[in-house]
Amino acid sequence: MSDLGYDAMAMGNREFHFLAPGLKSKVKLARFPILCTNLRSKTELSPSITACAIWRSPIRIVIFGLTVPMITKRMLASKLSPYWFDDPIETARNEVETMRDHADLLIALTHLGLKADVELAQSVPGIDIIVGGHTHAVLNEPMVVGSTTILQAGSWGRYLGRADVSGNSVKGRLINLTE
Repeated sequence: MSDLGYDAMAMGNREFHFLAPGLKSKVKLARFPILCTNLRSKTELSPSITACAIWRSPIRIVIFGLTVPMITKRMLASKLSPYWFDDPIETARNEVETMRDHADLLIALTHLGLKADVELAQSVPGIDIIVGGHTHAVLNEPMVVGSTTILQAGSWGRYLGRADVSGNSVKGRLINLTE
């Protein structure tokens, strides 16, 4: 992914490891930020994991990551792991409130699944675009929920998703990489 020129990615269940050395080992080779706003640590996160990324081109783009909660404070695993995940919707609600004024375009990069992305769009106004994963859904056309556009491009690199943003309009399409 580093060689392909990724700008950022959301942490997924395959990138997560419940022990600090395992997590650091999994993410250390990424030459781009791995985003996960709802990951918490009792100690410290890997330097490669951050809550959000900000780009200032002609417009201010803020991208934040959300991941499906694999360990919560209520689980026994939280006693063994230095990490836990906060509720993604509650986290997004707090983050959007903070970030919205600093962004012309606010993007949630998620690893929650399509159903949760729809719930996120319904529950948290202010997100312009959700680029999602986890359930490997293929959306040939963007899904619009309220004022949020949801994009998903399947799994295993079969498709490249492209989004063209102009004003309040988001046009998306999938490019089939297997043909």
